[in-house]
Amino acid sequence: MLTLRQRLFSTCNLEKLIHSKNWEEVKSFTDQNSEELHKFLQGSVFHSERQNISYLRFTQQYEDEGFKVLSSVLSQHEPMAKALKVTENQVYKNICKNMFVQSKYSDLSLIAKHKDEVVAASVTLDWHNQSRRSPKTPEENEFWEKVQPLVNFLHKSNLIEANEEGKVAHEINTAVKPEWWNHGIASASIAIRLACYRLLGYKYFIVECGFGSSYANRVYSKYLQFGTEMLYEDYVYQGNKPFESLEGGYLFLYQDLQS
Repeated sequence: MLTLRQRLFSTCNLEKLIHSKNWEEVKSFTDQNSEELHKFLQGSVFHSERQNISYLRFTQQYEDEGFKVLSSVLSQHEPMAKALKVTENQVYKNICKNMFVQSKYSDLSLIAKHKDEVVAASVTLDWHNQSRRSPKTPEENEFWEKVQPLVNFLHKSNLIEANEEGKVAHEINTAVKPEWWNHGIASASIAIRLACYRLLGYKYFIVECGFGSSYANRVYSKYLQFGTEMLYEDYVYQGNKPFESLEGGYLFLYQDLQS
């Protein structure tokens, strides 16, 4: 059994934060409850009694489970991943185990658990430190050749200068298992991370969201501002329009965390 001191420092209370209705409420909580957020960043677990969900940092301990959730949701529900016919295994090997690991994903990411099951994983990377190792196999090379136009497309949509580390937190994805949709998990995870990034001194939080992700758009719009939109049909890559036949595009959303 944990002692009172162990319970105090192994858990934190972010209940009010995850029910914030907008950015102003997130900001207010952050400024008034920095001690609780520091505890979370140092490894404490937040358990929401109302949701019966626990939130904690996405450490290596949960890497396999978390990456499997991300790979499944990204490959099956992200509009462009579906259009490019990217498989779950390709996402796991090339995006999660390569790019996320090389970019030190655990510094800015979190997971959500119900009892012992990882039900959601949210990955954010420091924009300046995003990297990946070079392909080592023909399969890896084929994958990156296929998705490189999309990578460039997303980078082109970024309106924020990120010339040094610790300035721009770039949301890659918040993946929630479908059976746990509409439980407020995505909204809660975004609120927690925005508060943490403000506390850590980050200037901006940015994310690209596909036109077809209506639920994601509603969640993000609670806390973020509209930046711009980029249509697939207008994008030029190496003199060609690789997405000309596709409808839709991406919205670029952001928040000035120090405003």
